[in-house]
Amino acid sequence: MREIQNALDVFEKESAKMFELIKDLTDDQINWKMSLVLDDVRWSVREIMAHMEEVNNFWLKQFKEALENPDRHLGRTEEEFEIRQIAVDQSSKRDFNEIVENVKLTVPLVRAVLGNITDDQWEAQYSIVGQPEEVKLHLGFFIDHCYPEHVDFHIKHIERTLFAYGQYH
Repeated sequence: MREIQNALDVFEKESAKMFELIKDLTDDQINWKMSLVLDDVRWSVREIMAHMEEVNNFWLKQFKEALENPDRHLGRTEEEFEIRQIAVDQSSKRDFNEIVENVKLTVPLVRAVLGNITDDQWEAQYSIVGQPEEVKLHLGFFIDHCYPEHVDFHIKHIERTLFAYGQYH
């Protein structure tokens, strides 16, 4: 159970770091994205946080179902990838503070649902949606990737966005 506790501790610490990073941003900083100056797809801080809201809930539901049904495949179907993109695309129509508060609510919920995972459950192998049946990863890999590593990735994403914002303003 030590591995899940470590993953959740890191997730909570990284989440707090992310919330601190965005707490005093202006609307312009929240909504600006590098794709305004570069010819590619980049998310704004608002879009990143909407993505975090969607992804935290998506994976929590997946993990809860996987713990109840060890034969479940983990991952997103094409339709579920579309739902993720809709969450990002629709974020401009939503209040940023509401999005952030919803992300904050997922942090203790993740611990409540996953905090009692046993070592055997952590090591249990799961097939991946869209991959051959013999391709499996242990549940701990998914949890590490979807929570602590994912938050860290988007902290860096936000930092790059804010740095670039500063270069153009």
